[in-house]
Amino acid sequence: MSEPADTPAIIRPARPDEVELLVEMNAEYRAAEGHGADGDAEIAARQRARAGFEPLLVDRTHGGVWMVLDETGSPIGYGILAWSWSVEIGGPEAVLDELYVRRRSEGFGSRALEAIVAEAWEHKMLRVFMETERTNERARSLYVRHGFSVDDSIWLSRLPE
Repeated sequence: MSEPADTPAIIRPARPDEVELLVEMNAEYRAAEGHGADGDAEIAARQRARAGFEPLLVDRTHGGVWMVLDETGSPIGYGILAWSWSVEIGGPEAVLDELYVRRRSEGFGSRALEAIVAEAWEHKMLRVFMETERTNERARSLYVRHGFSVDDSIWLSRLPE
């Protein structure tokens, strides 16, 4: 199904009282990305998600969380932008850390992506970048349709020991 241009998605800053809803949607997002967990691992993942969401909901110093609402005003997804800095591009940039929409192929993802990227431009970011799972062709297709390009960069990460 193509994404209709007139989908009435609403994007607004998420509120602190929505943290539990965001944690639940984050569990759905992780499962969709193949990172779901069970038992104690799921409890720990939800605790990390809550710890990640809470500061962004009360203070925009490090970025923000935007709620995606459908035509009835019901929350159906979220997006997270984290502020960063790049010497390579000469200033501030944003990482689209997560974008999740429960209702797919209805245009909500496109509307959410455009609105959240517009937030980055309003905050004077010089670039927005993201990473996707290697196997998530559907997400990359959405991002490319909206002007993002695939880099040759390979992200590496390290956690504290």
